[in-house]
Amino acid sequence: MLFLVVSFPHPGMSWFQVFRGRASECVCQGLADVFRHMGGVPPVVVFDNVCLVKLDFRF
Repeated sequence: MLFLVVSFPHPGMSWFQVFRGRASECVCQGLADVFRHMGGVPPVVVFDNVCLVKLDFRF
């Protein structure tokens, strides 16, 4: 099992979700769930373990 942890230095809060896979869909779903729970998306998102995150952004 893999954990997605989203933490913020201020106010020192963290959220996490557990997934069975490492697919980009898991990361995207986890981020969407956390941001929905928070009520919005922060202006900047920094991934500290980028080698595990494989996202495909298409604008």
